[in-house]
Amino acid sequence: MSDKDFLLTIVETMQKADKPLIMNHIAKRAGISPQLVDYHLEQLINKGLVLLVKDNDKKYYILQPIFYDENWLDALYKMLTPFVEGMSGRIGYEQCSLEISSERVIINILLMFLRRFETELEKSDLFKT
Repeated sequence: MSDKDFLLTIVETMQKADKPLIMNHIAKRAGISPQLVDYHLEQLINKGLVLLVKDNDKKYYILQPIFYDENWLDALYKMLTPFVEGMSGRIGYEQCSLEISSERVIINILLMFLRRFETELEKSDLFKT
């Protein structure tokens, strides 16, 4: 499993729980060792995706509130579907590896566009106050 897979599994596990969890509960529910969960939780906190809540001697972890809003994924799907449908007819598959599906090519392109969008957002004035 790659780091990306661990991060996604942890986020999905926390999202399904819909409540703050201690690290060991995340590990057990996700089927990932506590050491790996601890390492990745620190990354998720540093990226601003997870919040740490201390209660006496226990540390609880919870996703940013937007992750618990069921409408965000639906809204994203509705926004990106026309884009994906529009680009799928404009892709050359001739030089792609035989092991890669056309769906994976589209996903890879979409992910690269999102990475490019990320760099443009970082350069923009949108988040500057």
